[in-house]
Amino acid sequence: DMKPDAPAEIRGDFRPIANYVALLASGQTEEAARICASLAPQRVVFNKWIMDPLKRGHMPNAAVKQWCDLIGIAGGAVRSPVTPLSAAERRELEADLVACDAPGLLSASERTSS
Repeated sequence: DMKPDAPAEIRGDFRPIANYVALLASGQTEEAARICASLAPQRVVFNKWIMDPLKRGHMPNAAVKQWCDLIGIAGGAVRSPVTPLSAAERRELEADLVACDAPGLLSASERTSS
């Protein structure tokens, strides 16, 4: 059983975008803006690793799979012709996620033991 005081991302109800959209719909614009602004660091990482490659015509599958691995979801290997991230790119993505305090990110010991 999940403890009710566990963090929202652990309980599975961490849904900041849905929350701020609902707040906007109910007229609570200040709280919605606060939640929206709190996601800015994660948006920077998302844009760098996912959207920017897509805009350049590159599939970001390797980054998505590595990101999944870092939050405890089995990402697995990419399939040809997509190439996996290099060791340096994996370290950079992990550092970016740590720096933005990405929700659900496994602890350093969990990341090294898996």
